[in-house]
Amino acid sequence: MKENDLYTELTKLVDSAFDKHFKGKKMDTNQPQFTQPTQATFDFAENSSPKYLTVEEYTKATGKRFRMTKEQMQREITREQAFAEFVKTLK
Repeated sequence: MKENDLYTELTKLVDSAFDKHFKGKKMDTNQPQFTQPTQATFDFAENSSPKYLTVEEYTKATGKRFRMTKEQMQREITREQAFAEFVKTLK
Protein backbone atom coordinates (compact mmCIF):
# COMPACT_ATOMS: atom_id res chain seq x y z
CA MET A 1 0.00 0.00 0.00
CA LYS A 2 1.36 3.40 -0.92
CA GLU A 3 1.80 6.16 1.66
CA ASN A 4 -0.82 8.32 -0.08
CA ASP A 5 -3.33 5.44 0.00
CA LEU A 6 -2.70 4.93 3.70
CA TYR A 7 -3.34 8.63 4.35
CA THR A 8 -6.59 8.47 2.38
CA GLU A 9 -7.79 5.39 4.27
CA LEU A 10 -6.94 6.90 7.66
CA THR A 11 -8.73 10.12 6.74
CA LYS A 12 -11.85 8.18 5.77
CA LEU A 13 -11.70 6.21 9.03
CA VAL A 14 -11.37 9.32 11.19
CA ASP A 15 -14.10 11.16 9.29
CA SER A 16 -16.40 8.18 9.70
CA ALA A 17 -15.76 8.07 13.45
CA PHE A 18 -16.51 11.77 13.84
CA ASP A 19 -19.67 11.46 11.74
CA LYS A 20 -20.95 8.62 13.95
CA HIS A 21 -20.13 10.48 17.16
CA PHE A 22 -21.57 13.87 16.18
CA LYS A 23 -24.50 12.56 14.14
CA GLY A 24 -27.52 14.79 14.76
CA LYS A 25 -25.61 17.15 17.07
CA LYS A 26 -25.32 20.79 16.17
CA MET A 27 -22.06 22.58 16.65
CA ASP A 28 -22.20 25.30 19.31
CA THR A 29 -21.38 28.49 17.41
CA ASN A 30 -21.57 30.61 20.57
CA GLN A 31 -18.43 29.01 21.91
CA PRO A 32 -15.35 31.21 21.49
CA GLN A 33 -13.08 30.14 18.68
CA PHE A 34 -9.29 30.27 18.77
CA THR A 35 -7.81 32.98 16.59
CA GLN A 36 -4.21 33.33 15.60
CA PRO A 37 -2.55 36.36 17.23
CA THR A 38 -1.84 39.16 14.79
CA GLN A 39 1.35 41.17 14.46
CA ALA A 40 -0.49 44.10 16.11
CA THR A 41 -0.79 41.99 19.28
CA PHE A 42 2.97 41.54 19.42
CA ASP A 43 3.66 45.19 18.59
CA PHE A 44 1.44 46.29 21.46
CA ALA A 45 3.19 43.96 23.90
CA GLU A 46 6.62 45.23 22.88
CA ASN A 47 5.67 48.90 23.07
CA SER A 48 3.72 48.73 26.31
CA SER A 49 5.16 50.17 29.48
CA PRO A 50 6.44 47.84 32.21
CA LYS A 51 3.82 46.12 34.33
CA TYR A 52 5.42 47.13 37.60
CA LEU A 53 7.09 50.45 38.24
CA THR A 54 8.19 49.76 41.81
CA VAL A 55 9.09 46.81 44.02
CA GLU A 56 5.99 47.53 46.09
CA GLU A 57 3.69 47.34 43.03
CA TYR A 58 5.28 44.02 42.06
CA THR A 59 4.76 42.61 45.55
CA LYS A 60 1.17 43.85 45.72
CA ALA A 61 0.27 42.47 42.28
CA THR A 62 1.99 39.08 42.53
CA GLY A 63 2.13 38.41 46.25
CA LYS A 64 5.82 37.59 45.82
CA ARG A 65 8.75 39.36 47.38
CA PHE A 66 11.34 40.66 44.92
CA ARG A 67 14.75 39.22 45.66
CA MET A 68 18.06 40.36 44.30
CA THR A 69 20.35 37.76 42.82
CA LYS A 70 23.69 36.93 44.36
CA GLU A 71 25.42 38.45 41.34
CA GLN A 72 23.50 41.72 41.77
CA MET A 73 24.49 41.89 45.42
CA GLN A 74 28.13 41.31 44.52
CA ARG A 75 27.94 44.25 42.10
CA GLU A 76 26.61 46.31 45.03
CA ILE A 77 23.76 47.86 43.07
CA THR A 78 20.66 49.22 44.78
CA ARG A 79 17.48 47.20 45.14
CA GLU A 80 15.74 49.60 42.73
CA GLN A 81 18.46 49.12 40.10
CA ALA A 82 18.17 45.35 40.47
CA PHE A 83 14.39 45.60 40.11
CA ALA A 84 14.80 47.69 36.94
CA GLU A 85 16.99 44.91 35.49
CA PHE A 86 14.34 42.36 36.45
CA VAL A 87 11.53 44.35 34.79
CA LYS A 88 13.52 44.47 31.52
CA THR A 89 13.49 40.66 31.46
CA LEU A 90 9.68 40.64 31.60
CA LYS A 91 9.27 42.29 28.19
